[in-house]
Order: sequence, then structure tokens, then C-alpha cells
Amino acid sequence: LKYSDIELYVMGMKSAQELRDSSFHLDIYSGNSYDSSYGDGYFYSTDKTVYTVDDLITLKGARVPDAAVSQKHFKVLTVVLTGGITHHYAEIVKDVKWVAGDISDNTYPGWGIYNFTQATNGVGTLEVAGITDNLIAKTTALLGNLSVSTGTLFPAFNPYKLSYKVNVAQNVTDITLTATKDYATQTIIGDGAKTLDPGKNTFNIEVTAADGATKTTYTVSVIREFDTCSAPNNVFPWVVGFDNVIPSVVGLDSGMPSCFTLQDNGYPWAVGFTTASDYFSVEEHDGRYAYLNDDAYGNGANLRDVWMKLPVLNFTELTEPVLTFDNVRRRLANTRLTVKVSTDGTTWDNVAYLNTDALHWQTDTVSLTTYANAPAVYIAFHYNNNGNWAYGWAVDNIKVNGTAAAPTGMDEVKNSGLKLYPNPATDNVTISGLQGDEAISFFDPNGRTVMIRQATGTTENIEVGQLPKGVYIVRIGTQTLKLVKN
Repeated sequence: LKYSDIELYVMGMKSAQELRDSSFHLDIYSGNSYDSSYGDGYFYSTDKTVYTVDDLITLKGARVPDAAVSQKHFKVLTVVLTGGITHHYAEIVKDVKWVAGDISDNTYPGWGIYNFTQATNGVGTLEVAGITDNLIAKTTALLGNLSVSTGTLFPAFNPYKLSYKVNVAQNVTDITLTATKDYATQTIIGDGAKTLDPGKNTFNIEVTAADGATKTTYTVSVIREFDTCSAPNNVFPWVVGFDNVIPSVVGLDSGMPSCFTLQDNGYPWAVGFTTASDYFSVEEHDGRYAYLNDDAYGNGANLRDVWMKLPVLNFTELTEPVLTFDNVRRRLANTRLTVKVSTDGTTWDNVAYLNTDALHWQTDTVSLTTYANAPAVYIAFHYNNNGNWAYGWAVDNIKVNGTAAAPTGMDEVKNSGLKLYPNPATDNVTISGLQGDEAISFFDPNGRTVMIRQATGTTENIEVGQLPKGVYIVRIGTQTLKLVKN
């Protein structure tokens, strides 16, 4: 706040004559009286004494030295940073320099706060010493900029914002994350070209300051649109993120994919950007998500047997299938939240009991190895409040993936019209003669799956530069090709 005239006089910033010229007076209120007509606790002053600057001088003596020779310029010699705040060094330095700014500084307009020069009406000044850009650079682990080659970064880049989202179309199979240093002495890892799976792809970019100890991690979630309902049911990963369901296959009522089956007694799962009630509120996530808000449906709602069933999937070529999903849940002691699986759509197995609360978004993983190589697999999210008014469940980014079964006889290569070139290859290969919707699986000589891509046309260009040198088998449906990677 700005200093008063008497404070400036005591500080040696104003002379006694300046206070006389401005008719300065100090009113001191004393004594008190209770007035019950205003209610309990109301008191008011009964006496007021008015002091001029000369009255104060008579009482306490003049200020020594006087304003003509008193010190008005000061230095902030040391800034000490402690503990876990060192990554905010640049922001702290900015504020320290603002405190020592000139009278015209407008860093915080309208906030009702003033730097030292402004608070002393331009009489006093501060000088910041001992802070250099070299020290800032040594301990700063913030990016100068972050951009993407496709789509739009949301929210717009801010060095202090650490999480971002990008939505891209289904035909976008790769993206480049470009991270720019704020200081040349920083080290950045995790940016560059990235291959995209359908659905949500999460990438971390780590910035290390010159001191080697101060680090900041930025997270970019790239959501590749996925046509959940028309995609082949034997191409993995099979995903659904409710924010990136292609509009043509979104049900009109709830935003649920049209190939999902809801069974609900009139109280269904829904899809939205948020759900909030008195006792069940879900924080923002990657946009839309599926939710069942038991609390909002109210007391007496029949939520004993509420289902969200995924379309049937074909695990014939999967040896280690696994289900992952993000979720928030709150339950009563007798609320049953389960993941169920069936091979005929009638008899269901409980494969996961979610018996604890998750009040913030978390990822759960469920092994489906028991159903490996099954030609028909049904997966469902089931809610049962056992007749008690409970809370709710929210689910997003459902993903089914696994290890594709290796082709038998790794030396036997059959192609029937498919072409792969160049071969040997160093960075990229082109495969032609495709149908346009096949899964393209790459296997190493030991039969391990090292990469799976989904064809989107009759010709595909695939990056293989990240693969170690060696011989690989490429399987497309029942056909195989041999690739030599240099």
C-alpha cells in the first residue's frame, strides 16, 4: 500500500515543511462508550485529539536526519530460494524486480498494490542486486514454446501449464511435437515425431535445467478419432474415447456409440462433458465421457441392474488380451461395480470387482487372458446399487489391446499380390495391394509382436526407423511378407 504522509516523514522521505504545506493533521480517537440501541458489541469513540506535525515534533522530537539528507535509495542484496519452489525462480525474480521498478511500472494494473517507488510517491528507490540471467537460466526448466504439426494445442501454450490435449482426425497416423527451449542450456527429451494409435495417445516431454536437477514434465494427450462402430472387431488396439466418437455413429439421445447396448430400467448411462450433483461430481477429463449418476437419479430409482455393453470383439489372433479404462467412482458399501465378460452374450463372468472409491480419474487394467483366441468376446460395465440410493460411476478411454498371435513357421512367407518396398529398408516401407482395413503386424525372429498398424487405404507408408536392425515378418490377415531392416 502507499505510505501515509506521517510514515513518509518518519522514513525521511518528506520534510516537516511539506507536511505543514499540505495541512497535515493526525486524528487520534480514544475512549469508548457502549450503545445498546445498535445491538450487542457496538462501541464508539468519545474523544478525538488532533495533532499537527509540529505537535508530534514537540512530543517526540524532530526526525534525524531530516529529509534533506536522509537515505532514499536502497538495495535488495539477496534473494533466498528454498525447497521445492526453485522451478518458479523466473516468476519470483520478476516480482522482486517489480518491487524495485520505477514509478510508471504497470505490471499489476488495478490490483491496488504498489512497488516501492510508487508507494513513496517517487521519492524512494530500490535496486535489485545479485540476480543475473545466468542464475535464472541455471534453474529454469520451463519451455519457451510447444507446438504440434497437426491439430490445435488446447489450451494455448503457457509455460506454467503442464497438460495439453490435441484432437486429430482418424486418417492422421503421426504427429510431431516441437518443444522449444527457453534457454539454450536446457535439455529436452520426449518431443519429435510420434506414431498415433486410434484413441488416446499420451506423450511426456521432460525439460531439464542447466543445473541438471531442476526438471519439469509436460504431458500432451493426442486423441485420434476412431470409428468405434464400423471398425473391424479383430483390429487392435480397439478403443473408444467418448469425446472422439465420429458424429455419424453417435446416438441422438445420449451420445453413446450406436453399437453399444444399454440395459437400464429407465435409468441409463449417458455421455457428456461433465456431471455434477450434490454427492457425485466428476472433474473434467479428455472431453466427453460416459457416466451413470445414481445420486442425480434420486432416491427410489431402480439401479440394481444397469449395463453398458461393448460390441462383440474377435480375439482369435490375440494371445494376451487386456482391457484398460479411465474411471471415477464413488460407492456405498453394498454398491457393486463390476466388469463382466461373456463369450456368448448370455452367460457372464465377473472379471473385475471395483470395491474401492476412485474420486479422481485413474486408469484400471483388467487381464482378459482367459479369453485369448476366442472368436466372440463381449465386455460390459455393470452397476448395481442393491436398492440403495448411491453415488455413481464415470468411464472414459476404453481400450482393448493385446499381443497378436505370431504366424507359424517364421521362415514361410506368403503374400498373394501384396508388395513391400524398399526391402531392405532403413526409415520407411510402403505396402501396396491392401484391402484398406487390415491390421498390419510386425514380428521379430522370436515371434514377438513389435508393432501393429491399421491400414486405412490400399497403400500404406509405415515408419520402421525405430526398429532394431534384423529380419521381421509382416503379417496382413492370412498373408505374410519378410522385411529386412538395415
